[in-house]
Amino acid sequence: MTYDESTIFALEGLEAVRQRPSLYLGNLADPSLPARLLAQAMCHAVDEAVGGRKVNLSLDGTTAHQARVSYDAGMPLDIDPATRSYVALVFLVLQAGCSNRKKHIDVGSNFCELGLAVLNGCCAFVRLEVSHAGRAASFVFSRGTLVSQEAPVSAPGPDYTRMAFELDPEVLPGNSTFHNALVREELVRRAQAIPNLEVSIPPW
Repeated sequence: MTYDESTIFALEGLEAVRQRPSLYLGNLADPSLPARLLAQAMCHAVDEAVGGRKVNLSLDGTTAHQARVSYDAGMPLDIDPATRSYVALVFLVLQAGCSNRKKHIDVGSNFCELGLAVLNGCCAFVRLEVSHAGRAASFVFSRGTLVSQEAPVSAPGPDYTRMAFELDPEVLPGNSTFHNALVREELVRRAQAIPNLEVSIPPW
């Protein structure tokens, strides 16, 4: 096969993940892959727990096709010039936040195996609600793109992060289902390594 400028093109944003997922995920048929992707949603909770904060994380409402992760720590709502927020940055730019913007570098290297941007690229949708330091905002992503973002508003009360998402069968054909036993095994393994992280995984 010969290559010329008509056969070479650059993929923008998370299209690289969506069109070439095996480059980021490895074996797309690996039965543990959905659980590994779900585990990326807890990376900020892990960062806070490693720092000594007691963090409670729950998968209440998770089904075979949708995951719902919530925990009592909020992602920063700082403004980033390119994406208008730190949250959008870590969900949209590969390697921009999960691996190098954690408070503890070992969280980025040991627990953010794939990262939130890769997770987002593999999802049909991601809905996110965040409250941090007296401000709250919400975000909606569809197939790796940001479709809705609310500016932070005043929200006195406890910090939290609530995330709902569904893996996209177009990206992960035949392997986009969350299996309770595999999810439990993956998250319990991670929680056991972090004493300050309490994980609740109700059956579904």
